[in-house]
Amino acid sequence: MFAYYGMALTTLKTRLKAASLGRVSVLATKAGATKRETGRTWQRKRESVLLGSDCMCALCKTAAATEVDHIVPLEQGGSNDEINLQPLCKECHQAKTKQEMRARLGKM
Repeated sequence: MFAYYGMALTTLKTRLKAASLGRVSVLATKAGATKRETGRTWQRKRESVLLGSDCMCALCKTAAATEVDHIVPLEQGGSNDEINLQPLCKECHQAKTKQEMRARLGKM
């Protein structure tokens, strides 16, 4: 009954694939983004920035800096050069990151 012009009805292959649940690299998807440094190169640069500031936070000047922040974020074309790095305490780094995210989303 379903054979027309000498052809039999067949099952079509599925063309859809399951969505990937893996992480998407943000920097790989943004034009102008700078690749993040890792490994020994980053560790040496990080240590230099922290020790160069006597481990004091560049923003609050009261807490011990334990993190290194990119002043101009990599996703906005900032560099990994030490001139673009600043030592921050955890609280100041979280606040700066939150402020940058709000600005990107237009909620400032």
